[in-house]
Amino acid sequence: MFSYLIAIIFFLILEGLYSGSELALFSVDRNKLKYLAKNGNKRAKKVYEALEKRFDEYVATCLIGTTLSIVTITALFVAFLHSFSSYVPIIQSKEELFAESVIILTLLFGEIIPKSVFQHFADRLIYFIVPFAEISRKILYPFLLIAKVITKIVFFIFRLKQKREKILTREELLDALILESEGIEEFEKKIVANVLIFEERRLGEIVVPLSDVAAVPLGSKIGDIIHIFKDTGFSRIPVYKKRIDQIVGVIRAYDLAEA
Repeated sequence: MFSYLIAIIFFLILEGLYSGSELALFSVDRNKLKYLAKNGNKRAKKVYEALEKRFDEYVATCLIGTTLSIVTITALFVAFLHSFSSYVPIIQSKEELFAESVIILTLLFGEIIPKSVFQHFADRLIYFIVPFAEISRKILYPFLLIAKVITKIVFFIFRLKQKREKILTREELLDALILESEGIEEFEKKIVANVLIFEERRLGEIVVPLSDVAAVPLGSKIGDIIHIFKDTGFSRIPVYKKRIDQIVGVIRAYDLAEA
């Protein structure tokens, strides 16, 4: 009897792992993995390449694993009730009610809680999930193969076409912007391109050296300041005292208009 309980707990944990892993596969930040892989993180590279190569198979494996776990839990739970009812006769009259309680058990501990945890910590758990999914894929490969064959037959019978949604990468979006952007001004193209590559740029590429900053000394004439505004096209200009690194404030173009 206790062997049934141990087996139920085992398959309940297994169901939680599969259902949580399925959601984590969709929730993980692949761009972060790609960035870490490019910067020499071997674990991230291995995981990223595995996801790129076998993402669909891992998802299918998790779905099969979840389904098999639920079926096994249900069968074990019913067997446990039959065994336990011989010691507690009252259960025989309430057997259906107790059998239905397995639904709550699997939903709570096999679906809701694991999925919440795995989704929240997807970026950390992915290093465990991918090896787990790979091992499971090999173990459950016969089921995976059957699922693939059935899917192909269904698609063939109903003459459906499998369309894989393609995630547009930044590089592809930039290429599309360059090749297929008739009617868009060059200045607008530059703005969009800068937005797309912004987070990959280093601070040194963005900041302006202090020697090149358009600034005016404290006590400058209004006429001179107006000329600087016209020449630079800026709406604000810093004001310094004695040296350029001694900024004391900022003068705005509309301040001059109100003066």
